[in-house]
Amino acid sequence: MTSLNSSSLRAPFLCLTGFMGSGKSTVGVCLAELLGWTFADLDSEIEKRERRRISEIFSADGEARFREIEAEVLLETLENAITPAVVALGGGTFIQPPNRDVLHSHGAVTIYLEGEFDLLLSRCGVEEGTRPLMQDMTRFRKLFDERQPIYRLAQVVVQVAGRSPQELAAEIAENVANLRSRSAVPE
Repeated sequence: MTSLNSSSLRAPFLCLTGFMGSGKSTVGVCLAELLGWTFADLDSEIEKRERRRISEIFSADGEARFREIEAEVLLETLENAITPAVVALGGGTFIQPPNRDVLHSHGAVTIYLEGEFDLLLSRCGVEEGTRPLMQDMTRFRKLFDERQPIYRLAQVVVQVAGRSPQELAAEIAENVANLRSRSAVPE
Protein backbone atom coordinates (compact mmCIF):
# COMPACT_ATOMS: atom_id res chain seq x y z
CA MET A 1 0.00 0.00 0.00
CA THR A 2 1.21 3.50 -0.78
CA SER A 3 1.72 5.50 2.36
CA LEU A 4 -0.43 8.55 2.83
CA ASN A 5 0.47 11.22 5.28
CA SER A 6 -0.21 14.91 5.66
CA SER A 7 2.90 15.85 3.70
CA SER A 8 1.74 13.84 0.65
CA LEU A 9 -1.54 15.77 0.47
CA ARG A 10 -2.13 19.37 -0.33
CA ALA A 11 -5.59 19.14 1.25
CA PRO A 12 -5.83 18.49 4.97
CA PHE A 13 -9.34 17.00 4.75
CA LEU A 14 -10.71 13.67 3.60
CA CYS A 15 -14.50 13.86 3.71
CA LEU A 16 -16.62 10.73 3.58
CA THR A 17 -20.06 10.90 2.03
CA GLY A 18 -22.74 8.36 1.35
CA PHE A 19 -26.23 7.29 2.28
CA MET A 20 -27.38 6.29 5.76
CA GLY A 21 -25.80 3.01 6.77
CA SER A 22 -22.82 3.27 4.40
CA GLY A 23 -20.36 3.35 7.30
CA LYS A 24 -19.07 6.91 7.11
CA SER A 25 -18.44 7.20 10.85
CA THR A 26 -17.01 3.72 11.34
CA VAL A 27 -14.75 3.87 8.27
CA GLY A 28 -13.82 7.44 9.15
CA VAL A 29 -12.47 6.41 12.55
CA CYS A 30 -10.43 3.61 10.93
CA LEU A 31 -9.10 5.93 8.23
CA ALA A 32 -8.12 8.60 10.75
CA GLU A 33 -6.32 5.99 12.85
CA LEU A 34 -4.53 4.61 9.78
CA LEU A 35 -3.31 8.08 8.79
CA GLY A 36 -2.70 9.42 12.30
CA TRP A 37 -5.15 12.24 11.60
CA THR A 38 -7.96 13.64 13.70
CA PHE A 39 -11.54 12.51 13.12
CA ALA A 40 -14.72 14.56 13.14
CA ASP A 41 -18.26 13.28 12.73
CA LEU A 42 -20.38 16.15 11.42
CA ASP A 43 -23.62 14.80 12.92
CA SER A 44 -21.94 14.53 16.34
CA GLU A 45 -20.56 18.05 15.99
CA ILE A 46 -24.06 19.34 15.19
CA GLU A 47 -25.53 17.61 18.24
CA LYS A 48 -22.73 18.94 20.43
CA ARG A 49 -23.20 22.51 19.22
CA GLU A 50 -27.01 22.45 19.36
CA ARG A 51 -27.16 20.42 22.61
CA ARG A 52 -29.88 18.18 21.18
CA ARG A 53 -30.18 15.16 18.94
CA ILE A 54 -30.58 15.53 15.19
CA SER A 55 -34.02 13.93 15.41
CA GLU A 56 -35.03 16.69 17.86
CA ILE A 57 -33.75 19.40 15.51
CA PHE A 58 -35.74 17.90 12.62
CA SER A 59 -38.84 17.59 14.79
CA ALA A 60 -38.70 21.06 16.37
CA ASP A 61 -37.19 23.14 13.57
CA GLY A 62 -37.69 21.17 10.36
CA GLU A 63 -35.29 19.89 7.74
CA ALA A 64 -34.62 23.31 6.20
CA ARG A 65 -33.31 24.69 9.50
CA PHE A 66 -31.32 21.52 10.09
CA ARG A 67 -29.61 21.98 6.69
CA GLU A 68 -28.70 25.56 7.66
CA ILE A 69 -27.16 24.36 10.91
CA GLU A 70 -25.38 21.55 9.07
CA ALA A 71 -23.82 24.04 6.62
CA GLU A 72 -22.70 26.29 9.49
CA VAL A 73 -21.11 23.41 11.40
CA LEU A 74 -19.40 22.09 8.25
CA LEU A 75 -17.80 25.47 7.64
CA GLU A 76 -16.80 25.79 11.32
CA THR A 77 -15.29 22.29 11.29
CA LEU A 78 -13.19 23.02 8.20
CA GLU A 79 -12.13 26.50 9.26
CA ASN A 80 -11.26 25.58 12.85
CA ALA A 81 -9.22 22.47 12.07
CA ILE A 82 -5.56 22.85 12.98
CA THR A 83 -4.44 19.40 11.85
CA PRO A 84 -5.34 17.16 8.91
CA ALA A 85 -8.72 15.55 9.49
CA VAL A 86 -11.04 12.85 8.27
CA VAL A 87 -14.61 14.13 8.36
CA ALA A 88 -17.69 11.90 8.22
CA LEU A 89 -20.36 14.02 6.57
CA GLY A 90 -24.06 13.55 7.24
CA GLY A 91 -25.97 11.67 4.56
CA GLY A 92 -27.44 14.89 3.14
CA THR A 93 -24.45 17.21 3.56
CA PHE A 94 -22.82 16.54 0.18
CA ILE A 95 -26.20 16.77 -1.59
CA GLN A 96 -26.37 20.52 -0.95
CA PRO A 97 -24.46 22.46 -3.67
CA PRO A 98 -23.22 25.18 -1.26
CA ASN A 99 -21.68 22.48 0.94
CA ARG A 100 -19.90 20.95 -2.06
CA ASP A 101 -18.57 24.43 -2.84
CA VAL A 102 -17.28 24.82 0.74
CA LEU A 103 -15.59 21.41 0.58
CA HIS A 104 -13.98 22.30 -2.75
CA SER A 105 -12.82 25.73 -1.55
CA HIS A 106 -11.14 24.10 1.46
CA GLY A 107 -9.36 21.57 -0.74
CA ALA A 108 -11.20 18.59 0.73
CA VAL A 109 -10.93 15.25 -1.02
CA THR A 110 -14.40 13.69 -1.12
CA ILE A 111 -14.94 9.95 -0.90
CA TYR A 112 -18.26 8.24 -1.63
CA LEU A 113 -18.95 5.03 0.29
CA GLU A 114 -21.28 3.30 -2.15
CA GLY A 115 -23.57 0.45 -1.20
CA GLU A 116 -26.67 -1.26 -2.54
CA PHE A 117 -30.03 -0.15 -1.12
CA ASP A 118 -30.84 -3.43 0.64
CA LEU A 119 -27.45 -3.56 2.36
CA LEU A 120 -27.74 0.00 3.63
CA LEU A 121 -31.33 -0.54 4.74
CA SER A 122 -30.29 -3.62 6.73
CA ARG A 123 -27.56 -1.58 8.42
CA CYS A 124 -30.04 1.11 9.48
CA GLY A 125 -31.77 -1.08 12.05
CA VAL A 126 -31.65 1.58 14.71
CA GLU A 127 -33.93 2.76 17.47
CA GLU A 128 -37.11 4.36 16.22
CA GLY A 129 -36.82 8.09 15.77
CA THR A 130 -33.04 8.31 15.55
CA ARG A 131 -32.96 8.70 11.75
CA PRO A 132 -35.60 11.29 10.85
CA LEU A 133 -35.50 10.63 7.11
CA MET A 134 -36.08 6.90 7.62
CA GLN A 135 -39.61 7.21 8.98
CA ASP A 136 -41.24 6.65 5.58
CA MET A 137 -39.83 3.74 3.52
CA THR A 138 -41.12 5.20 0.24
CA ARG A 139 -39.34 8.47 0.97
CA PHE A 140 -36.24 6.59 2.14
CA ARG A 141 -36.03 4.74 -1.20
CA LYS A 142 -36.71 7.92 -3.17
CA LEU A 143 -33.93 9.76 -1.30
CA PHE A 144 -31.54 6.90 -1.98
CA ASP A 145 -32.32 6.96 -5.71
CA GLU A 146 -32.14 10.77 -5.96
CA ARG A 147 -28.86 11.06 -4.08
CA GLN A 148 -26.85 8.44 -5.98
CA PRO A 149 -25.87 10.66 -8.95
CA ILE A 150 -24.83 13.45 -6.59
CA TYR A 151 -22.76 11.19 -4.35
CA ARG A 152 -20.96 9.97 -7.47
CA LEU A 153 -19.58 13.51 -7.93
CA ALA A 154 -17.10 12.65 -5.16
CA GLN A 155 -13.48 12.33 -6.24
CA VAL A 156 -13.13 8.76 -4.97
CA VAL A 157 -15.81 6.03 -4.98
CA VAL A 158 -15.44 2.80 -2.99
CA GLN A 159 -17.83 -0.14 -2.73
CA VAL A 160 -18.69 -1.07 0.86
CA ALA A 161 -20.30 -4.50 0.38
CA GLY A 162 -18.38 -7.39 1.89
CA ARG A 163 -15.53 -5.21 3.15
CA SER A 164 -14.38 -4.47 6.67
CA PRO A 165 -13.95 -0.85 7.80
CA GLN A 166 -10.18 -1.45 7.92
CA GLU A 167 -10.14 -2.75 4.33
CA LEU A 168 -12.14 0.26 3.19
CA ALA A 169 -9.81 2.65 5.04
CA ALA A 170 -6.77 1.07 3.38
CA GLU A 171 -8.41 1.28 -0.07
CA ILE A 172 -9.36 4.91 0.47
CA ALA A 173 -5.83 5.80 1.57
CA GLU A 174 -4.43 4.09 -1.53
CA ASN A 175 -6.96 5.76 -3.86
CA VAL A 176 -6.34 9.21 -2.40
CA ALA A 177 -2.56 8.78 -2.63
CA ASN A 178 -2.95 7.75 -6.28
CA LEU A 179 -5.33 10.65 -6.95
CA ARG A 180 -2.82 13.09 -5.49
CA SER A 181 0.15 11.62 -7.37
CA ARG A 182 -1.77 11.79 -10.69
CA SER A 183 -2.68 15.43 -10.12
CA ALA A 184 0.79 16.48 -8.99
CA VAL A 185 2.32 19.12 -11.19
CA PRO A 186 5.87 18.30 -12.31
CA GLU A 187 8.46 20.88 -11.32
